Amino acid sequence: GASAQCIPEEDLNFIPTPLKRTGYAFVGWIWCTCLALLVWLYFYRKNPLIRVSQPIFLCWVVIGSMVSISSIIPMTIERGYDIRDSDGSFRPIDHACMAIPWLWGLGFAITFSALFAKVWRVKEVYRHSTQFRRKTVEVGHSIVWFMGIFLFIELSILLAFQFYSPHRWEREVLQSVPAPGRSTNDDNSDIDSFVESEFALSSVGKCTSESGWYFFLALVWYNVLCLFYALILCFQTKDIPSDFAESSHIFLAVMF
Repeated sequence: GASAQCIPEEDLNFIPTPLKRTGYAFVGWIWCTCLALLVWLYFYRKNPLIRVSQPIFLCWVVIGSMVSISSIIPMTIERGYDIRDSDGSFRPIDHACMAIPWLWGLGFAITFSALFAKVWRVKEVYRHSTQFRRKTVEVGHSIVWFMGIFLFIELSILLAFQFYSPHRWEREVLQSVPAPGRSTNDDNSDIDSFVESEFALSSVGKCTSESGWYFFLALVWYNVLCLFYALILCFQTKDIPSDFAESSHIFLAVMF
């Protein structure tokens, strides 16, 4: 009628589709590049230069990069309003929220633990060579030692995050307008009660939890400390020929 009020459709502020497609294309390009590198490393594994560069460590660096870049995919998963089950169980969108720190954290740990093991192994060999002592540093022992420590700490933070205060999908109304409801007649009163409600005009969805950001900050700070340790290793191996340690390249990768 003439008194009807037109309510515009709510803006859910979803991620633009072109931006999502760009992210998918970027992830696909990185995956294809990493797979091509793994195949290349396999076919040229007996090449002297590749053997000096320690291909097993290079493979783990590539695999870790694939895992960490995969965190972009759950970042694009979003939905409108959703009522959580009465038992508080996880919804698929909640799993996507927690997949982000898991993929990013584990990928980072795999990449840099292999990188640290590679540089540390070369440093140990050269340190003993300057002392005219024979030293054999087993590749498998280096990988297990470094990856075990880094993954244990990373997994401890992620598991505490997962069980104590996991991120869940929530939608917050940014803008709304009051809308009159219908009048109801109370038999025990001569006054009509007036029911009011609100219409949302704009809202935004995000992954959040009460204490989750403390765990996320702990994860970030731990990874920053790992990067700082990588810089220390690069400084300690700066005099080693780049054919063996690639300290300058690793330093640039860490800095930028």
